[in-house]
Amino acid sequence: MASEVGGASLNIQVGDGTPSVDQFNEISSFIKGFFDTQLGVVATKKGGFEQVLGSDTNKELHVFGNDNPGKVAKFKGGQDGIVGTGEPTKIKGGSGDNDILITDNASHKVNLGAGDDTLLVSGSGPVNVKAGSGNDSVTGGSGNDIIKGQGGNDTLEGRGGDDVLSGGGGKDIFAFGTGPTGSDRITDFKKGDILAIADRTGATNNNNIQTDGTIVSVTDDGQGNTIIELKGGDKIQLDNVKSSELAFNGDGNGGIGHI
Repeated sequence: MASEVGGASLNIQVGDGTPSVDQFNEISSFIKGFFDTQLGVVATKKGGFEQVLGSDTNKELHVFGNDNPGKVAKFKGGQDGIVGTGEPTKIKGGSGDNDILITDNASHKVNLGAGDDTLLVSGSGPVNVKAGSGNDSVTGGSGNDIIKGQGGNDTLEGRGGDDVLSGGGGKDIFAFGTGPTGSDRITDFKKGDILAIADRTGATNNNNIQTDGTIVSVTDDGQGNTIIELKGGDKIQLDNVKSSELAFNGDGNGGIGHI
């Protein structure tokens, strides 16, 4: 993905070629959060590996592109930006609130650090994420991701692939969309946490996901874990949780809680 920014070429690795419509829309939405006008009319300086762009919102968008892959993509303070190196990269958040978009299909290790951070993975490469101490929102891509919320009240969504999710401390939300979401495992579902499962049947009231066909079955696997099967064949494994310990509509909005 090459964009003209103030006369400088901005190169971001987007998957292995042409982005899908969903990828393009996610990337466009993220960038529009910084630029209310066309991208080419703003911008400031260009570095070798990192490019720093001005914006209409008096913020900077830091872009780590594919001209010098394999380095550390480091965001300082509350800096925001895009990582699209096309090669495995260590991504480090700062002490503030970082908004970060990953656009490529490479495998990355991410440590978001302190602050209330947002991470969105648009590609298919597996990511290993440590969200840090804030109230973070982490959305994986289509790879087999490992996402750890750590401290804070986090919202974690693995999306595609067979993901391993751990909320850590705080009251966490584990989100599951309309699919496919793969066979995911939650290692530490506890009291105060919520499974937020989107309706998969077209029903207007998500409070009925237990009976409307979104949830196909809830069973104990005989090893102390609960297996929730969703319409479409996706599964959620709750480690060390019995099915009898689940409270359907536990949050009043269709979510599943832990008794």
